Amino acid sequence: MKYEPKEDKLVAEEFEKEIEDEETEETEETEKEESDEEDEEESDDEQELEEGKVFAVRVTAGRERQVVDRIYSRVVKDNDKSIYAILYPYSVRGYIFVEANSRDDVVQAVYGITHVKGVVAGNVNFEEVSHFLSKAPRKISISEKDIVELVSGPFKGEKAKVIRINKVKEEVVVELLESAVPIPVTTKLESVRIVSKEEMGDEE
Repeated sequence: MKYEPKEDKLVAEEFEKEIEDEETEETEETEKEESDEEDEEESDDEQELEEGKVFAVRVTAGRERQVVDRIYSRVVKDNDKSIYAILYPYSVRGYIFVEANSRDDVVQAVYGITHVKGVVAGNVNFEEVSHFLSKAPRKISISEKDIVELVSGPFKGEKAKVIRINKVKEEVVVELLESAVPIPVTTKLESVRIVSKEEMGDEE
């Protein structure tokens, strides 16, 4: 009959169990450390976004949109994460606003772009531009049969009669008065200026 030392067997089993427990603890600690590192990275990213500053860029009046498009294309192409946002308010001529980590990042982003005149020293308080981010409801005072003048686009300077108004899209359909054949033209409300109201047109 073969002799098996029971005590040695029990000791070996306990030793193996201790090793398994230690490996499990090490795995849990590693997973916890990795999770903590991911949380820290996310927190750093959030902190960087919160610390973004707004800078004003001087540009040629009337070329704001063109400059914005070129900056955007460069930022996307270079995967530049230091530029957070570009703001182009229609009511402000000759300036655009860029949110970034620092002024140097903005200078680098606009370097060599046509119609850029420079980056204003110092940053702009967010409160000074925040009102541009919320669209105020437009009061539509134009009516059908009003006579208007187109102030932008290919028919700039032409007189036209209002045929239809789309309040949701803030668009207006007009017919050019000096055209031999009535041509309906759809344009934005901001692209027309009222010359005479319907009542005035009827009197004439």
